Amino acid sequence: MDPITTAIVAALTLGATGGLTDTAKTAVSEAYQGVKVLLAKKFGAKSAVVEAVTHLEAKPDSLARQQGVQEEVIATHAEQDDEVLTVARHLLSLLSQAAPGAQIIQHIDHGAASYSGSATVYNIQGDQHTTHS
Repeated sequence: MDPITTAIVAALTLGATGGLTDTAKTAVSEAYQGVKVLLAKKFGAKSAVVEAVTHLEAKPDSLARQQGVQEEVIATHAEQDDEVLTVARHLLSLLSQAAPGAQIIQHIDHGAASYSGSATVYNIQGDQHTTHS
Protein backbone atom coordinates (compact mmCIF):
# COMPACT_ATOMS: atom_id res chain seq x y z
CA MET A 1 0.00 0.00 0.00
CA ASP A 2 1.28 3.44 -0.84
CA PRO A 3 2.27 5.89 1.94
CA ILE A 4 -0.71 8.18 1.27
CA THR A 5 -3.33 5.47 1.70
CA THR A 6 -1.41 4.06 4.67
CA ALA A 7 -1.39 7.48 6.36
CA ILE A 8 -5.11 8.02 5.76
CA VAL A 9 -6.07 4.56 7.00
CA ALA A 10 -3.76 4.82 10.02
CA ALA A 11 -5.15 8.22 11.01
CA LEU A 12 -8.73 7.03 10.73
CA THR A 13 -8.08 3.72 12.46
CA LEU A 14 -6.07 5.12 15.36
CA GLY A 15 -8.47 8.02 15.72
CA ALA A 16 -11.37 5.61 15.98
CA THR A 17 -9.72 3.56 18.72
CA GLY A 18 -9.32 6.58 20.97
CA GLY A 19 -5.82 5.56 22.02
CA LEU A 20 -4.36 9.02 21.51
CA THR A 21 -3.95 11.88 23.95
CA ASP A 22 -5.92 15.06 23.31
CA THR A 23 -2.79 16.85 22.13
CA ALA A 24 -1.91 13.99 19.77
CA LYS A 25 -5.50 13.82 18.48
CA THR A 26 -5.36 17.52 17.63
CA ALA A 27 -2.02 17.23 15.82
CA VAL A 28 -3.09 14.10 13.93
CA SER A 29 -6.47 15.62 13.05
CA GLU A 30 -4.85 18.78 11.70
CA ALA A 31 -2.32 16.80 9.67
CA TYR A 32 -5.07 14.49 8.36
CA GLN A 33 -7.17 17.51 7.33
CA GLY A 34 -4.05 18.86 5.61
CA VAL A 35 -3.85 15.70 3.50
CA LYS A 36 -7.51 16.00 2.55
CA VAL A 37 -7.23 19.70 1.74
CA LEU A 38 -4.18 19.10 -0.44
CA LEU A 39 -5.88 16.24 -2.29
CA ALA A 40 -8.88 18.49 -2.93
CA LYS A 41 -6.62 21.33 -4.09
CA LYS A 42 -4.63 19.13 -6.46
CA PHE A 43 -7.38 16.85 -7.79
CA GLY A 44 -10.62 18.73 -7.10
CA ALA A 45 -13.00 18.80 -4.14
CA LYS A 46 -15.39 16.46 -5.97
CA SER A 47 -12.66 14.19 -7.35
CA ALA A 48 -12.91 10.44 -6.99
CA VAL A 49 -9.92 10.36 -4.62
CA VAL A 50 -11.46 12.91 -2.23
CA GLU A 51 -14.83 11.16 -2.40
CA ALA A 52 -13.15 7.81 -1.68
CA VAL A 53 -11.47 9.28 1.42
CA THR A 54 -14.77 10.76 2.59
CA HIS A 55 -16.48 7.42 2.00
CA LEU A 56 -13.76 5.66 4.03
CA GLU A 57 -14.31 8.01 6.96
CA ALA A 58 -17.75 6.48 7.53
CA LYS A 59 -16.30 2.93 7.79
CA PRO A 60 -12.53 3.12 8.32
CA ASP A 61 -12.24 -0.63 8.99
CA SER A 62 -13.80 -1.55 5.63
CA LEU A 63 -11.19 -3.25 3.49
CA ALA A 64 -13.19 -2.49 0.36
CA ARG A 65 -13.25 1.23 1.17
CA GLN A 66 -9.53 1.19 2.01
CA GLN A 67 -8.83 -0.45 -1.33
CA GLY A 68 -11.04 2.15 -3.00
CA VAL A 69 -8.85 4.93 -1.59
CA GLN A 70 -5.74 3.11 -2.73
CA GLU A 71 -7.17 2.66 -6.24
CA GLU A 72 -8.01 6.36 -6.50
CA VAL A 73 -4.62 7.44 -5.14
CA ILE A 74 -2.98 5.33 -7.84
CA ALA A 75 -5.44 6.45 -10.55
CA THR A 76 -4.65 10.11 -9.85
CA HIS A 77 -0.92 9.41 -9.46
CA ALA A 78 -1.08 11.12 -6.06
CA GLU A 79 1.52 8.65 -4.79
CA GLN A 80 3.96 10.23 -7.25
CA ASP A 81 3.28 13.82 -6.15
CA ASP A 82 6.09 15.09 -3.91
CA GLU A 83 3.90 17.57 -2.04
CA VAL A 84 1.20 14.99 -1.27
CA LEU A 85 3.85 12.46 -0.22
CA THR A 86 5.43 15.03 2.09
CA VAL A 87 2.17 15.75 3.95
CA ALA A 88 1.33 12.03 4.12
CA ARG A 89 4.75 11.22 5.57
CA HIS A 90 4.33 14.05 8.08
CA LEU A 91 1.02 12.48 9.16
CA LEU A 92 2.71 9.07 9.51
CA SER A 93 5.46 10.68 11.57
CA LEU A 94 2.90 12.24 13.93
CA LEU A 95 1.13 8.91 14.23
CA SER A 96 4.35 7.09 15.05
CA GLN A 97 5.04 9.63 17.81
CA ALA A 98 1.47 9.52 19.14
CA ALA A 99 1.12 5.74 19.07
CA PRO A 100 4.59 4.19 19.02
CA GLY A 101 4.62 0.60 17.90
CA ALA A 102 1.09 0.68 16.47
CA GLN A 103 0.58 -1.55 13.47
CA ILE A 104 -2.07 -1.65 10.79
CA ILE A 105 -2.81 -4.89 8.99
CA GLN A 106 -4.09 -4.53 5.46
CA HIS A 107 -5.46 -7.41 3.42
CA ILE A 108 -4.64 -7.01 -0.22
CA ASP A 109 -6.91 -8.50 -2.88
CA HIS A 110 -4.64 -9.66 -5.70
CA GLY A 111 -7.52 -10.83 -7.86
CA ALA A 112 -10.53 -8.93 -9.07
CA ALA A 113 -13.01 -11.54 -7.87
CA SER A 114 -11.24 -13.51 -5.17
CA TYR A 115 -9.30 -12.86 -1.98
CA SER A 116 -5.73 -14.10 -2.08
CA GLY A 117 -5.32 -14.61 1.65
CA SER A 118 -2.17 -12.52 1.95
CA ALA A 119 -1.84 -9.79 4.53
CA THR A 120 0.58 -6.92 4.68
CA VAL A 121 1.57 -5.48 8.04
CA TYR A 122 2.47 -1.81 7.98
CA ASN A 123 4.41 -0.45 10.90
CA ILE A 124 3.66 3.26 11.09
CA GLN A 125 7.18 3.89 12.35
CA GLY A 126 8.31 4.22 8.75
CA ASP A 127 7.24 2.58 5.54
CA GLN A 128 8.50 -0.89 6.46
CA HIS A 129 6.24 -3.81 5.69
CA THR A 130 6.19 -7.56 5.57
CA THR A 131 3.86 -9.87 3.72
CA HIS A 132 2.34 -13.03 5.15
CA SER A 133 0.41 -15.68 3.20
